[in-house]
Amino acid sequence: MRALPLRISLKYAEPARQRLAWLVALLTFLNGLLGLIALSRHGRPLLDSDLLPVAVGSPRLLVGLAVSLGLIFFSVQLVRRKRVAWLVAISGTSFLTLSHLFFNRDLAAAAVNLLSAWLLIFNADQFKVKSDTGSMRQSALAFTVITAAVVSYGAVGFLSLGKTGFDRPVGPVSAVEAAAREYANLGSGLRPQNRLAGTLVTSLNFLGLVSAGLVFYSLFKPLRFRLIDAPADRRRAETILAGGGSDLADDFFGLWPRNKRYFFNRDKTAFIAYRVVDAVALALNRPYGRNPDGMIGDFVGWCRLNGWEPAFIYCDGRFSKAMADSGLKLLKIGQTALIDVGRFASQTIRNKHFRYVFNKFKRLNYQLKIIEPDEINGSLIRRLRVVSSAWLRAGKISEKGFAMGYFNGAYLRRCRLAVVVSPKGRIEAFANLVPVFQSREASVDLIRFAPEAPGNSVDFLIASLIVRSGEEGYERFDLGLAPLAGLERSAPGRAGIETRVLSILRSRGGFLYGFSGVERFKTKFDPEWQDRYVAYAANPYAAARVAIALNKAMSPASDG
Repeated sequence: MRALPLRISLKYAEPARQRLAWLVALLTFLNGLLGLIALSRHGRPLLDSDLLPVAVGSPRLLVGLAVSLGLIFFSVQLVRRKRVAWLVAISGTSFLTLSHLFFNRDLAAAAVNLLSAWLLIFNADQFKVKSDTGSMRQSALAFTVITAAVVSYGAVGFLSLGKTGFDRPVGPVSAVEAAAREYANLGSGLRPQNRLAGTLVTSLNFLGLVSAGLVFYSLFKPLRFRLIDAPADRRRAETILAGGGSDLADDFFGLWPRNKRYFFNRDKTAFIAYRVVDAVALALNRPYGRNPDGMIGDFVGWCRLNGWEPAFIYCDGRFSKAMADSGLKLLKIGQTALIDVGRFASQTIRNKHFRYVFNKFKRLNYQLKIIEPDEINGSLIRRLRVVSSAWLRAGKISEKGFAMGYFNGAYLRRCRLAVVVSPKGRIEAFANLVPVFQSREASVDLIRFAPEAPGNSVDFLIASLIVRSGEEGYERFDLGLAPLAGLERSAPGRAGIETRVLSILRSRGGFLYGFSGVERFKTKFDPEWQDRYVAYAANPYAAARVAIALNKAMSPASDG
């Protein structure tokens, strides 16, 4: 039978792997449960504790208890295909198999363990998701410090209470031993004689359980994303864009803001710009560069290997098939307004609205000025900041980042600036032109105006820029995303619950967020609308996790 091509088979392989992980996890849980049942049949009381589900009568049974409880706990992590969980499960299952065969003489339980061990060994390559070793080291250090502090606290307590608190005297060495055993929930053999002594023992038991829980949690945290500035990777990415790997104006945001890392293909001819927030890997738009075939599947697999939820935001749809084949679903989130520069200069600008706008600003003697990067100085940045801050306050808006720029002197000095200037030299509105590489497309990022600026100042600014872009040889002008635009044109029968929710938000929440206002403004310029999507894993919680992570990532405070 001929194998499916990798990019096609990924779509079907991921659900199969997840079902396998669930089966192995279920068998591992069952192994732990059978181990507890066997202990309850063969154990003899040694520990007087209500915290343990069985009575333990020897070191062997104590180890069996730990292994059985461990398998039950680690079975949950096998669903996430954690490598550490696999190592623990194979060790624990092997131990219980020998125990059932040679000590308990329980062939049925041994058979279940053997089946589980066989599945674990045969499918070892499916359990490769990494845990965060840095967090594990930190937790180990914290556990050591906490253990020393708690045992010291317990030893002092045992010594202080002495004969009055317990049924026999306690010396320094026995006090430390008793504190350590109670902390490990193994029992010290000392019987409390009053409430204070009982509280001491209970507190040690509780602190021991909490400490163990923290250690277990650290074993399975997803690989933590550490945003370390990587100028060499950024330079390589910029070289790829400048060398013909860019065809859109907003490709620049693969480099700025600098809160991204880069996933390159093997030939280093293409890359994906991404950021990880709350174990969600947010990739911007699509692979950039030449020969990006297979990168979507490679990136998704790499993310899952690290325990991250993969997502692509603001996708233009060119890689929709590769994303679907990698187990991602696409959700339409709006449309980008793309303006045909030639048509705008020959037709749209002649309509009634733009004739009025240009006649008004000609009469007021306002001018559009283009400022080149080498002309931008600190004084100009300060003047622009006054306009920007007033605009933000007036609209009760906060800066955003990650997929767009924000007001930053270093960023603006890389851009050409367009400013609307009054006859008195006051800056009434401004926009920055996004740096482009090989693209025939121009675009603006920040568009801001003073509260006292004349009406239609932004219309004059953008229309003048579009005309100027045509004179400079550009063919298209990208006016950016209109959030939630075009959702009503989605096929009703194919719209998912997420699309219907966004449609309701657009119709009911427009007075809060101004979705319709943004679309109406951009419609004036007679654009062609291009759909934009978010691609994320096809599970019930992925959309919410991606939305929360994206909201955090877009804060300029997160810029590395």
